[in-house]
Amino acid sequence: MKRIISLFFAVLMLASAVTSCGNGTYGETATDTAATETMAPEGDTAEAEKNFIAEDGIAASHILLSENADSVEALAAKELVYHIKTVTGADIPVSTTPADGTSIIIATPESLPELETLFPEDLAWLRETGNVGDTERYGDDGFAIRTEGGKVYIFGANSRGALNGTYDFIEENLGVLWIRSYDDRGLIYDEMPTAAIEKTDYREKSPFSVRGWVSGGFDYVVAADHTNLFFSRNKLNASYSSATMKDRWANDLENGLRPFITCHNVKYLVASSPIYDPNIKEYWDTDTNGNHGSYESSGQVNFWSDLTADTIAANVISILDQYTPTVDIDCFGVNIEDFSGGYVYPENNQPFEYAPGQFVQPGDEDFISTVFYTFLNKIARQVGEKYPDITITTFAYTIAQTPPRCDLEPNIGLVFCPITEELPFSLYDERNEANTRIYRDLEIWKTKTRNITFYNYYGTFVPSVRYERPIWDRLQEHFLYYKENGFTGLMSEGIVDYDQIHIWDTGFGHSPLTDVERPLENSDFLCSDTWQMNTLTFWLYHKLAWNPEEDIDALIVEFCDKVYGNASAAMQDYYRIIEEAWEVGRESVYDAFNVPMRWNTDLVTVTDYLFFCMYSDTDRDFGAEAVDALNRAWEAANDTEKERIRYIKASIEMLTDEYNGK
Repeated sequence: MKRIISLFFAVLMLASAVTSCGNGTYGETATDTAATETMAPEGDTAEAEKNFIAEDGIAASHILLSENADSVEALAAKELVYHIKTVTGADIPVSTTPADGTSIIIATPESLPELETLFPEDLAWLRETGNVGDTERYGDDGFAIRTEGGKVYIFGANSRGALNGTYDFIEENLGVLWIRSYDDRGLIYDEMPTAAIEKTDYREKSPFSVRGWVSGGFDYVVAADHTNLFFSRNKLNASYSSATMKDRWANDLENGLRPFITCHNVKYLVASSPIYDPNIKEYWDTDTNGNHGSYESSGQVNFWSDLTADTIAANVISILDQYTPTVDIDCFGVNIEDFSGGYVYPENNQPFEYAPGQFVQPGDEDFISTVFYTFLNKIARQVGEKYPDITITTFAYTIAQTPPRCDLEPNIGLVFCPITEELPFSLYDERNEANTRIYRDLEIWKTKTRNITFYNYYGTFVPSVRYERPIWDRLQEHFLYYKENGFTGLMSEGIVDYDQIHIWDTGFGHSPLTDVERPLENSDFLCSDTWQMNTLTFWLYHKLAWNPEEDIDALIVEFCDKVYGNASAAMQDYYRIIEEAWEVGRESVYDAFNVPMRWNTDLVTVTDYLFFCMYSDTDRDFGAEAVDALNRAWEAANDTEKERIRYIKASIEMLTDEYNGK
């Protein structure tokens, strides 16, 4: 019966189509990137010819959804209904057959096969993702939005693409931004009882097939439920998970997010394996006399042991056997533990043969990494025999960051973790030893694989609750480098936007908000305070993850206009001031103290970037300028806008008082 209804629905739509959109003329947008293309307009559209979503708060459109639509397409329809209702007040129906008004069709070729005939060029373009060795690569979840015969088609080559297209349609035609995971704090829009479809006939895809956050917090499972929809709305497509969070994987997919299964886990994968023997000690590290220890005493596992590799491989295969029949999994992480170590004697002091007749010597920079990746190759080969389409990801981190002598199995993907990176400095700045080392490693790694997902520390730096690092130019520099080299994508570390005590609560005193201003039992720092302080930076991360060639200055103006309204000009001044202070402070503080600026840099050093200039050759007092801009913003803002400024203003004022000894 579903097939009959779907066929009837498809025939009605096909009969009303005027012409295939594939016959149109296309031109690239101002971003000069093949990831976005827009149909050239054929003439001015009269007001009477516009397709309306709602008029005077009454529905002027309806959503068509095939009965073959999957849960992600259903989510797209639900989200479109919700946002139209929120912005216009209109209740938009969802049906399987056309009705009066504008038809908004959400579909994929699987749910609506006639798309193959209607839009063949679009679908061919969306399906072209490049090859692993190519420098041009794209995600498979792009979208197209086309108008044909009074109908609007929002579609992708898959349902995730259709969902992305729906969110883009909402953003472009209803003026919505999603800046926080709580709708009452971060769903930005103006009421608009009459809404017309102003933007259509274009298609987009991201150069990154993986886009997400590795977001942490004490109550991560609850927080992830809270934030996944927010990430999906911003066209992210991957959700951090782990081998111990198997019950989350299907839930992530329901929100259109693929589970990115990774964590520090080699010890767990040994001890929970179906072939693990607790009486065997070979799995574990040794002391300097060569005596194997235990799970608890080992920093890593025995990377020299074939038995250890076999035990991990058996566990990965067992997990995939259990879950792949019902959950669409495309990667699984096998990762070193979260510190160095992993000493096995006497092997640590002996040459290691990584290929017949080829050795790496103890003391060589790449000795341990060659041992580890040789070990990982053994695991990947075994898993690949049964699951050739599953990527075994691994953290290129600490002892595994240095490129090894050995080649990698084709089913291995890196999660590159530049924990020593100093974000005030360019990746290409030869003055900075840490960044130079990272860049050098990447240039070598890309000769071995382009399947690299980046775990930058954009969202987790210890003083994040007190100060926003203006790193948006650095984000763009990194993302353009990743795009130009055809790397896989982004899974940066961050903190969930959730009202729970912050994981780095200690060391910064009380929140700048008092118990009265924050209606909670105490004024300790919350995970959501990181988002209050860094909302612009994180929103820019989402925008650049989709298209790294966006105009950042234009995005900041758009953000300030929509988020701060009457206070936009003053808030633009504030962001400009902290960016200038960051640039000047970078030179002053680094030259004066040679202090690194990393994820774990203390608050005093970070705020030196804002305030040190008061004691340097410059006559600028950036701290005072920032406070002045925020005061002007506060005076111009309405009550809603004040709530978005309150925390930033309170924190900068507190930092200024602390720095001046008040």
